[in-house]
Amino acid sequence: MDPQWYISPIDDALLHVSALIHSDVDGERLFGYAERWNWNQILAILRKRYPDKTFSEDVEGQRDDRVKPPTARAEEVLGWVKGQGWTGLEESIVAMSTDW
Repeated sequence: MDPQWYISPIDDALLHVSALIHSDVDGERLFGYAERWNWNQILAILRKRYPDKTFSEDVEGQRDDRVKPPTARAEEVLGWVKGQGWTGLEESIVAMSTDW
């Protein structure tokens, strides 16, 4: 799988709600891209969080997506309801896997 951009599902929902309830947002395309990711980053997070578990080796040839989407406006709109910026990949992976 090629490298991708990540957004927390909660941030995504909050961004949509914020855009709906604030009349300052009208007909805009908001780029809800928090950070780049690839499978090796996810594996590294899981290895760090769960050192007693075994995970597959890193995937060869993984790279970062070098596109720089215009995310400033989306982060601003998110901040209106959240009060801060994006939730990081590691924080979301840990929250998702806590009961694992």
